[in-house]
Amino acid sequence: MHFRINKHFPWFVFILVTAFTGLFFFIYPTLGEAIYGNIIYPFVRRFLDLMIKPLNQSIALVFIAFSLFILIQAIIKKGVLEGIKFLLLLVALFYWLWGFNYYRTPLADVDKLNIEFKVADDSLRLAITMKTLEACVELSDSFNEGEEVKYEGSLLNSCLQIAENYPFLYKSKVQPVPIYPESIFLRIGILGMYFPYTGQAQYEVELGPIDRPFTIAHEWCHSAGIAPEHEADFIAYLICMSNENESVRYSAQMHLLYELLFHYKIVDREKFEEMISLFTPVMQKHINERKESFEKYSGPISEMSDEMIDRYLKLQNQEGIGDYHRLSEYVFAWKGGI
Repeated sequence: MHFRINKHFPWFVFILVTAFTGLFFFIYPTLGEAIYGNIIYPFVRRFLDLMIKPLNQSIALVFIAFSLFILIQAIIKKGVLEGIKFLLLLVALFYWLWGFNYYRTPLADVDKLNIEFKVADDSLRLAITMKTLEACVELSDSFNEGEEVKYEGSLLNSCLQIAENYPFLYKSKVQPVPIYPESIFLRIGILGMYFPYTGQAQYEVELGPIDRPFTIAHEWCHSAGIAPEHEADFIAYLICMSNENESVRYSAQMHLLYELLFHYKIVDREKFEEMISLFTPVMQKHINERKESFEKYSGPISEMSDEMIDRYLKLQNQEGIGDYHRLSEYVFAWKGGI
């Protein structure tokens, strides 16, 4: 008896296995941690590190252009169904290369950071806010305008040192890279991105002192196997705060300060005005430059991007775009934030 295997069978099985694997890890995140986080992803990351370590610029746009070419060719030659098949294969590949990291155990798990989230009372919130503000004021005094600060190498070292303390982080020695052309990320409303298909963490070239170090650390966290944005933010905060470079610590503290001050802007305008009156000229300059940069590139494309990111994160069982503004929750939980 002769059995004939349908030509569509292999890719259909691959997609089906991917879907059931995702469901399995979603139901049993401890197994997602043990199987994907501890075995599969380290193997994938090790291979990607070997492939991309020699590169010092992003190749994400090259991959996207090549994929679009294949997609168009498939549709033209074989029809829309062939194009859909190609897209489904890309989605399945995304999960095996990185996406299953969304279904690992959270950082709050007892075996990871052992932190307990709670609503900060007014005294704790005020104490942490004032301490952060004082740190930003002090660190801003270290800036020498016009002097180019080099910190990328030491920042990667800080990433690796933090990874030594937390085994759930893969110790990727690949430096996050800038993406060109300049402003391309800002135009679509993002500061950086981890691209699973190439294994590169990348950041916007035009980022200023407030965003650049923190974004580099954040995107490295994604390459280390941290998928949720709020978790990557917190590990990035720990990385930057452990760095010896004052401009790197300044970036982390300013990110936290933005979030803390937003609370007072909403609930206590007088206290908010009192706090921002303490900003140094350097802090105000950096804030103005950041605001001008964001406003310059904001528009329908960036707004549509926000909506797409929000839907994407919710599809991955996250809370949505609000996940980018939860750093203070972790700081409150982390040893009381003090």
